[in-house]
Amino acid sequence: MNESPYIDEQILKYREKYKMLTCTYDLENEQIYIEGKRIYFARQEFGNCFSMLMPECLEGVPEQVAQKMFPVGDGPQIVRVGTGSGEILTFSTLSEVPFEAAKEIDKIHLDLNKLFPQDVFYTQGMEQSKEAQVHWFDFKHFAMEGECYSLMFVFALDDTRGFLGTFRCGFATYDSWKPCLLAMLRSIVFIDSYEEETNNA
Repeated sequence: MNESPYIDEQILKYREKYKMLTCTYDLENEQIYIEGKRIYFARQEFGNCFSMLMPECLEGVPEQVAQKMFPVGDGPQIVRVGTGSGEILTFSTLSEVPFEAAKEIDKIHLDLNKLFPQDVFYTQGMEQSKEAQVHWFDFKHFAMEGECYSLMFVFALDDTRGFLGTFRCGFATYDSWKPCLLAMLRSIVFIDSYEEETNNA
């Protein structure tokens, strides 16, 4: 009988966390706070290929700094870094004929699972933006600074090209960032479509 209040408390916590992780955000109009700081979002363009709503607290880094951050192999072409709990967002171009985002994300997921069996993989899903299906998965992994949370996503630009994106933050803030990240994926539009929509407004 003494365990009942504790069990009820845990159930309420899980329900609250589930609500937070499955809620949808209006990134441009809602007040969103992470670690007590309000996060503002604005649309940014990437590589003259696509645009998406991005947290303004993530800033680009010089090429030399990006090379030091990713010294092994071909690093990402785009790197954004935050000032909070180690937030990093990167983009890399992918090419394959034919390019299929779902198959690409499955391959990445399988490769990481083999290379890092100690990582904890959570959910695999798909977000639909206006014109792109964005396939993603998330997981907990371990770095020098401690436990980290990452969400990786892939979407196709056309039949031969796509982008791989990765967001990483401290594990303690993942439940605040995740619904924002999924809303960001749903905001992806290709540059031609965005310019046409803006001009017709």
